[in-house]
Amino acid sequence: MTTRYAACSCEQLRLVVEGDPVRVSICHCLACQRRTGSVFGVQARFDVEQVRTEGRYSEYLRVSDNCEARIFHFCPECGSTVFYRIPSAAELIAVPVGAVAEQT
Repeated sequence: MTTRYAACSCEQLRLVVEGDPVRVSICHCLACQRRTGSVFGVQARFDVEQVRTEGRYSEYLRVSDNCEARIFHFCPECGSTVFYRIPSAAELIAVPVGAVAEQT
């Protein structure tokens, strides 16, 4: 089974993810552009049971262009978003692909 690691910029907030994602997607809405500083946001979604969090995080609730809530979890030290949840898909955790790094 594949183990993936994700972390914020200062590595205070980390995720350990076991297995493959359920879904990988991209978004180009203005909010994702602002969040990433790019023209796209790319994220991998995993079942909740696949993900373990380590460290502290703060939450920010944003409503999408389609009026759907998103709860972003970010490091209170460096501000990096490491994962987010969608209440209508409570069984999943979305991880921005840019937060995923190889363990060395």
